[in-house]
Amino acid sequence: MNKTKKEYKDAIAQIKLGAANIAINFGTPYRTGTLQRSFKTNNAGNKTEIGTDLYYMPYTTEEWIASRWKGRENPNEGWFEETAEFMAKMIARHIGGKYVKIK
Repeated sequence: MNKTKKEYKDAIAQIKLGAANIAINFGTPYRTGTLQRSFKTNNAGNKTEIGTDLYYMPYTTEEWIASRWKGRENPNEGWFEETAEFMAKMIARHIGGKYVKIK
């Protein structure tokens, strides 16, 4: 069955939202669940927006450099980038595309 342009765009939007929700649920560090529950997804035109308004989110994915950590490594360092990459691969697989990482 041939899809109309609108049906195709709607299907792609749903795939992107599904991939975002899966990636967030499996990729987000979880201690209390606050960070994971804070993420919101939204289809806006040709893009899918994913975001959170938690002020501390950027710090969960960065290297720990403060003296209070006494040289310990952040076990969650890079989680956001890894989750975004996972989501992009998932979307590419579902639409028959190819994931290419640009450095």
